[in-house]
Amino acid sequence: MKRFYQMGLIVTVISVLSLVSCGVHSKNSYLKEFESFVDKVENTDFDTEAEWNEALKEYERFTTTYYEEYKDKLTEEDLVEIGRLQGRFMKASMTRGAKFIEKNFNDAMQQASGLLDGLFEENEDEE
Repeated sequence: MKRFYQMGLIVTVISVLSLVSCGVHSKNSYLKEFESFVDKVENTDFDTEAEWNEALKEYERFTTTYYEEYKDKLTEEDLVEIGRLQGRFMKASMTRGAKFIEKNFNDAMQQASGLLDGLFEENEDEE
């Protein structure tokens, strides 16, 4: 029984350490995780609006929650880096928006073609 308790305690400690070691827990990890996030956004084709909304929420955490937590520790160089990362994210957002507009335009053109076919299609009743 004592051994079982010790194993449970070890598993719990390892789990807690794993959670603490992941994510943003210092100024340096904030900057590294923000850059990693932006890299991911630049290299991901978001298939659904829900996926994109999750990315926007994560961006919001980096630019508000985490920023507020570490802003007093940020150097001028850090602030320039954060601005650069925000610019890269905005560029990726605009690229995604352009692709979305292009896809919707192409879909609309295909539907318009079908609409015209439907309008000018001769009906068997009309013959």
